[in-house]
Amino acid sequence: MSDKKYNFALISFILVLILPFFINLIFNHPTFDDFYYSEKARHFGYFDAQMKWYKYWTGKFFSTAVLSISPLYFRSFVGYDILVFLVNVMTPIVIYKLLSQITGAILTTSEKSLLTVSVYFVFLCSMPALAQGFYWLTGIFVYLVPILLTMLFFICYSKLSAAVGKSKRFTLIFIATIILVAITGSSEIAMVFIASLFVSFLLLKFKMKGKIDLYDIVFCSAIILGSYIIISAPGNDLRSETFPMKNDFLHSVILSATELAKNTLLWMFKTPLIPVTFLLMPIMSRLIRRFSNVPQFLKLHPIYYVITFLFVMSACTFAPVWSTGLVPFKRTQNVVSFFFVAGFMFLTFVFYSRSASSKKLIPDKFIKLSFIPVITILILLGFTKNNVRSSFADLITGTAYQYDIQMKQRYDYIRKNDSELIEVNDIKNIPRTFYFTDITTDKNFDLNIWYAQYFGKKSIALKKTDNP
Repeated sequence: MSDKKYNFALISFILVLILPFFINLIFNHPTFDDFYYSEKARHFGYFDAQMKWYKYWTGKFFSTAVLSISPLYFRSFVGYDILVFLVNVMTPIVIYKLLSQITGAILTTSEKSLLTVSVYFVFLCSMPALAQGFYWLTGIFVYLVPILLTMLFFICYSKLSAAVGKSKRFTLIFIATIILVAITGSSEIAMVFIASLFVSFLLLKFKMKGKIDLYDIVFCSAIILGSYIIISAPGNDLRSETFPMKNDFLHSVILSATELAKNTLLWMFKTPLIPVTFLLMPIMSRLIRRFSNVPQFLKLHPIYYVITFLFVMSACTFAPVWSTGLVPFKRTQNVVSFFFVAGFMFLTFVFYSRSASSKKLIPDKFIKLSFIPVITILILLGFTKNNVRSSFADLITGTAYQYDIQMKQRYDYIRKNDSELIEVNDIKNIPRTFYFTDITTDKNFDLNIWYAQYFGKKSIALKKTDNP
């Protein structure tokens, strides 16, 4: 099998497994905080709403600012669906752009495409909270968008070294600075992620080049500024009062170390990470052999990358435990899972590049054995609980479709009803991959109030049912 056919076959195989995630987006609907942000902004006014969130709830200044003018603000469910789709489809696109920026013309389009879909596929499989990171707009902007922005930042950073002219360099520095502030303002976990990652990056850069540039200081300042804004929010203090075990150092160290160990084992052995990485070995081999000179980053001892990997992982696991005293919410670990997947593949490449076998052409028999990891992937996905299996199940069984029908019937009923109190039926059989928090029988519950405001009604509640 030729290299092109090998790449095409694997890309097709992986895309088939990814496709249900996107098909199910057709049946997705907004929920909970999606209404909260848009309705608060309409009620108080955009800028007043930002100040109220900052003072009384959260310091996430970037994500709240963006979510306040989501399509729901303009009363558009269609716009909501389009935005969720666009952000999700941007993820593999940005991964591809980053790979293109790093590898240049060394890899072919098909090779970069295979790397892209591989990283993206394993990320979808390893995502601890798929429902809150793929189908929920609020979760997307708080936890997924920072990942995209981080990759965009490093694309800008990479272009800086080749930029000619003060104007172009200034533009790149300005854009990168804005991106960094946006990342830190997305969420606390995003702040810790970019801070730990960039500090580690600068240490590696200093180790390799013996210096850091002036714009690195600018970028550090941007991270510090954004971090200060998010940390100093009065709303954080009010919200932290609900976590009595917060800021217990020993407890945080033990619990975060335990969770990191659990997640590491889970992502390595209960996702297709290892078999997919094995399938990428031919590309890694070709990439190494195509280097005219050994790149500077491959001359650095792998131990430095291992330390960086562990440091960022540990920081991103420790921070949420320290701030709450609880096991990290799964949605916060979506960020960590992406870094783990990308970092694991990068470390595999680094270690493989130092082996003698990496300089040799991988024989055809290796390619012929590729069916082994493919079968392993199918077994993992078919016989274990995972995001891919759940996505296929929601689609094939019609659960996602029926959910969509129920939601549309509810919307239609609400729009046509002018009662003082509109009572609706509860939603049955929620898809496993969707995030859904329903209104309650209490018309004064927060979500009920936001719901009623959105549809322009006085009050909405679930119908009360007698317990058997």
